[in-house]
Amino acid sequence: MLITFLIIVHVLLCLALIFLVLLQQGKGADLGAVFGNSNSVFGTNSIDNVGKITTALAIIFMITSILLVRTYIYQAKDSTFANKATVTTQANNQDKLEGSVLDKVNTDDTNKNNIDILDESVNNEANKVANKADNDTVNNAKAETK
Repeated sequence: MLITFLIIVHVLLCLALIFLVLLQQGKGADLGAVFGNSNSVFGTNSIDNVGKITTALAIIFMITSILLVRTYIYQAKDSTFANKATVTTQANNQDKLEGSVLDKVNTDDTNKNNIDILDESVNNEANKVANKADNDTVNNAKAETK
């Protein structure tokens, strides 16, 4: 709202300044300056009303220019902070995701190790059962031969 108002005032001041500057006569525009009129050659000490209005509008124009720049810088900082907050939040979320993926990988590695240990245990038990069965068969065969 404030920026819109400042832009409108700034543009109106710009147009008024253009109009007033074009309306004024130059210092050497008098016909007397060609023939050596001392007042025209060295300029006059008094500034007419149009010159005073032009000076006032020029000062106001500079003030609105400074205000617009400061307002845009303030908005840019706000949007930059908002963007940084968004990027930080996204980075934190990414870190959380990466952490969870790494945890899953570590868990998968642990599960794989546990499965390997279980496989060894099962194989050992299977070997024990097979050895016992073999021993039982041998013992039964010995018992029958006696």
